[in-house]
Amino acid sequence: MLIKDHLPASIDWDQYERNLRQLAANTAQAGGVVRAGPSLLSGRLICGRCGLAMATQYTNSGSGLRYTCSREAVDDGAPLCQSLAGAPLDALIGRLVLEALQPAALEISLQVADDLQAERARWHAHWQQRLERAHYAAARAERQ
Repeated sequence: MLIKDHLPASIDWDQYERNLRQLAANTAQAGGVVRAGPSLLSGRLICGRCGLAMATQYTNSGSGLRYTCSREAVDDGAPLCQSLAGAPLDALIGRLVLEALQPAALEISLQVADDLQAERARWHAHWQQRLERAHYAAARAERQ
């Protein structure tokens, strides 16, 4: 049984559903298979002209990288749609991903720090109570 918003979470239910929709859309758009190699976008890049998946090509024994839209050329003998240099594109996407994650990482770090502070306060209160009980027990034993 699912009980929405029963426990505290890092995101609310609406954001969770938006994330699921985005993941489904991403999967539907770029359903390619990720292959071995240093390419960041292998199997994920979609051609902006024709909308087909772009292939990853390695040159110079793997030191060079290109993304090529060659699906229509391979399937139908059509001319090559387009080809992009891989290294600058991977560098740009990597930088954009890190920029997008940075605020979230900061927010999570602040939340963790708050949680740790609250946990320390709970433990301090717990030990303070134990200390008071020990003082009370010692005073009572002294009186008896």
